This record gives sequence, structure tokens and C-alpha cells, in this order.
Amino acid sequence: MKQQIVIIEDDETTALNLKFNIEKMGYKVSGVFHTPSQVIKSIEHIPADLFFIDISLQKAADGLELAKILKQKTAKPFIFLTAHSDEQVVAEAKKLDPSGYIVKPFHPNSLKASLQMALTAEPSKDGTADVASLPKDAVQHRLQLLSKNSRLLFSHIYHYDTKLDKFFKNNVPIELEEDHKELLKLLLANLGVIVTLEEIQEYFQKFHQKMIKTGRSFMRLKMTFGSDVIKSAEGIGYYIEE
Repeated sequence: MKQQIVIIEDDETTALNLKFNIEKMGYKVSGVFHTPSQVIKSIEHIPADLFFIDISLQKAADGLELAKILKQKTAKPFIFLTAHSDEQVVAEAKKLDPSGYIVKPFHPNSLKASLQMALTAEPSKDGTADVASLPKDAVQHRLQLLSKNSRLLFSHIYHYDTKLDKFFKNNVPIELEEDHKELLKLLLANLGVIVTLEEIQEYFQKFHQKMIKTGRSFMRLKMTFGSDVIKSAEGIGYYIEE
């Protein structure tokens, strides 16, 4: 039986795009709702294995209030959808232990990865889907899936070559410290998805047997790639857009 997904998103175009991609991946969308009241009225009758909730529905934090209600009425996981302007609200969202965060506009492959993690992965200490629990080679495998002819383009002028394991700007190689390169690869493997600070530390502890100073590392990456490439979600983590 197909796992069933419920979408709660007030932008019809985004909701339809989500529905199309989720069904294309082999899941069933059992409901699409545009307001919290619609969901609350139907919650006991909606078959759902996972909810997608836009943090900012009709009002700035409507999605947060709805998530609180869903947590009380159902034990099913949920993923927050967020945009740039939501960063301060996202800091509050972290307290609700979502199974992940997806930045709009989303990348289909990252959407699939988030779905799979939310539905199958054990939760991490802060309740989010645990990126750090994935095998180390899963990061490289995702990069290969996202790439085209071994090249994964991001922010127009940069790309990662999966065969050479190198980053380039306008086809000129970029020299990076090993930790910074691994950190950048982790973000690219989750393109459009916020990777939390906890997930980053757990990943490095598990596969590199070390702690990294995330703040300093991201400052160095931002100096190399620019803040328009390496983005932060206040109090939660970092991400790279599609």
C-alpha cells in the first residue's frame, strides 16, 4: 500500500507542484489543504503517514500553531516548508521537533530525500530526520544523482565535479580545506533542505571522528562562495538553494 502524504500549503501553485512531484515518486497524496481550519475539521478522517506544513499560512506563524495541534492529535511526522522571510519563525519551529525543513522553491531530488528520511529514518536527538545516520557514501551517491554528466551546477557560476571530487568557479578549480569541502558536499547533497547544526556535528563525529567549528567554517565558505550561495536559517542550520 502506498504511503499517504497530506499537503498543507496556501499557495496553490506550490501545493500543485508538491502534489505532482510526490505522486511521481510513488506516494499517494491523500489531501491538499490551504487553511488550518480545513485541516482541523478533517484531521480525524485524513489517512496520513506524513504532513507537509507551510510555516507561514494565512498568517506568519499559522503553520506553527497547526503543527502543535497535529502533534496532540496524531503521532505522524511532519516536514515544514519555509521561505527566506521565515527565518525567525523557523527558529521557533525547531522547538516542535519537525522531521525536516524544505526551503521553497524546492528541488525534486531533495524533496524525495526528505520524504524518505522522514518516513524511514530514526529521529535525531532534536527530533529531526537524522542526516548523520545515513551511510557516508550516501552523500556522494546523492551528489551523483543531482549531477548531470558528473557536474552539479549551483548558483550559476559554481559546480562540483563528482568524478574529480573538486569544486570549480567558472571552470577554475577552487582550493578548499578538507573539512570545508566535506561540509559543502553535505549541503549540496541536501540541496534546498536545511541541514541542522546538530546533524552537521553528528555527521563529522561519526565519519570524521572530529568536531568542527560550524560558525567559523561557514564564515570561510561564505567568504569563498558568498552569502547568496551559503544561506543560514537563524538558530537552526545552513542550506544551499537549488
